[in-house]
Amino acid sequence: MLFMKKWLCLLPVTLYGSFLWAQTSFKFELIEQKEFSEYVDAACKEKFGGISAIEMIPDAVAPGNPEHKAGRQSSLYLVSDHYPNRRSAGVTQYSYSFRIDAADKVYEPSVFFGQNSVESVRYNEQSGKLFYSYEGDDNTGIGYIESGKGHILFEEPIPSDNRGIEGITFTSDNRLWAVCESGDQQSCGYTVPFYCFPPDSSTNGAYDIKARTEYQYPFDKCSCLDAGCGFNGSIGNGISEILALQGRKDKILVLERCFEGKAAHVRLFLATVTAGSRILTKQLVFDFNDNATFSAKDKAFTPDNLEGMAWGSAENGNPVLYLVSDNNFNPSRQRNQIVKLRMIAQ
Repeated sequence: MLFMKKWLCLLPVTLYGSFLWAQTSFKFELIEQKEFSEYVDAACKEKFGGISAIEMIPDAVAPGNPEHKAGRQSSLYLVSDHYPNRRSAGVTQYSYSFRIDAADKVYEPSVFFGQNSVESVRYNEQSGKLFYSYEGDDNTGIGYIESGKGHILFEEPIPSDNRGIEGITFTSDNRLWAVCESGDQQSCGYTVPFYCFPPDSSTNGAYDIKARTEYQYPFDKCSCLDAGCGFNGSIGNGISEILALQGRKDKILVLERCFEGKAAHVRLFLATVTAGSRILTKQLVFDFNDNATFSAKDKAFTPDNLEGMAWGSAENGNPVLYLVSDNNFNPSRQRNQIVKLRMIAQ
């Protein structure tokens, strides 16, 4: 969660066009960023914010009322980690989903299958199921939706305060990857483990939890902190989402977001799995705080509490990456922000 809490994450969508995913040399460019108020549409009666996940979800498994989905095959959904003013003791903190259309309007607020504290949502094309990660006060884990209900796939004690499983993704070989925001070390540390679960062939859409493999990702928890400024549950660097390159089993985008008490420092890395090694390599592919990478009209852009990312439909053959920000239901200090990047081969 980091940087007070979270906002919108992104989703894997079917890409169109002729972009070559085998291309290893590419760059991202900023297309646009938009901000949303607490109430984005008159028909949206519930407050909008606290978004921690984003995903393209087919109608067949989408949350909410199917009657509202006539004529649609799939839509982009945003999912919150909780709902405002419902954090009192003994009250279940249900996550809410919201559908966002091509005109960036938000509709259909709905409790997300009775789940709470959702941090990431991914649709698995091979099983046709929705998977999600969650972060409670004591435990963090991964679940999936079946018959309209959540089922726990994997759970463990939360490694440290406010630092549970923030990101999940599926690579092209159908392996499930997951990562906690920053691991179990309270000191700065220089690696964080990625979990990799192979599919279980004996079941439909499940994963072999006992066969989990761990990979170490180079990671500095104090990357934006001054000397003497301690890392904790809110201050410091964290991984807020991961997303596989479609068609690749060895490359995963990693969203790192560091908060030093005043502003977010956000960078996007490409992690690569090397055969025979349990150490991931990383390459910086976009720096959200480096205005030198933006065109003149984008100089005013500053990232907020970016929590997640997902692939959207390609534009002119180039994949488009969506990123979303969590305002923590605190509009006086933070923004509901959607950012779009275009991926371009070099």
